[in-house]
Order: sequence, then C-alpha cells, then structure tokens
Amino acid sequence: GKQLVCVSCSKKFIFTTEEQQKYDAMGWTEMPKRCGPCKDVRAAGRVSLRGRLDSKKTNMCYAFQRGECTHGDSCKFSHNPEHGGKRSGVAAAAAEDKQATTSSDASKAEKSKIRKEKGLRKKGKGWRNK
Repeated sequence: GKQLVCVSCSKKFIFTTEEQQKYDAMGWTEMPKRCGPCKDVRAAGRVSLRGRLDSKKTNMCYAFQRGECTHGDSCKFSHNPEHGGKRSGVAAAAAEDKQATTSSDASKAEKSKIRKEKGLRKKGKGWRNK
C-alpha cells in the first residue's frame, strides 16, 4: 500500500492495495484524504447534520416526499414531514380540504360547454372572447 497523511489529524496512514482496488472498481480517481478514525468522525457529523436540518423549519424536500431524493443526508431540504414547506402539515390538510370542496366533474363539463357556446377561451388569468 501507499503511505498517506491525514488532512484532519496530520497522522500517517496506509492506503492498502485492497482499498486501492475498491477505489478503482468504484471509478474514484482521488486517493483518500483522511484516516479511518477521522472518516468515522466526519461521517458522524454528517448524520447529525440531518437531524439539525430536520429540526429547523426549512422547506420540505419535494423529491423526498415522492420517494425520489438522491441526496440523502446531504440534502439541504427537510426530510421531516412535520416541518415547513407547502406540502406538509397544515398546508397539506388545507389542500385536501380544498380538493374535497371543488366542484364535481359534471359541473366542470357544464361550465366548459357554456364557455364554448359563448366563444370564450382562456388567456392569461381570465377568460376572453376568441
């Protein structure tokens, strides 16, 4: 293996041939910069960062809500459904209530028919003549 110096603690550590093969298999071109104990401390810091982000009332990660967030613990948006964002908590309940009180498909079809008869079309925020 190769002998490297840790950027965190300045101690020397060995980059073994097994680790080198793993790095090659993963396609990583950079050599490790930290020894094992410093890597573990840094990783533990990232995990606690997730807790700090979720405890703040930050915006909700919409990709996480859909189950598609690829950033994991490094995502800068909250993964806690009880905090912030338009689609969480009270806002989600309000959106559900709004959907429940909207007009039925039959009345929508009637409105559409009336608009066609009057020659109206949607332009911008309102309805205008064709």
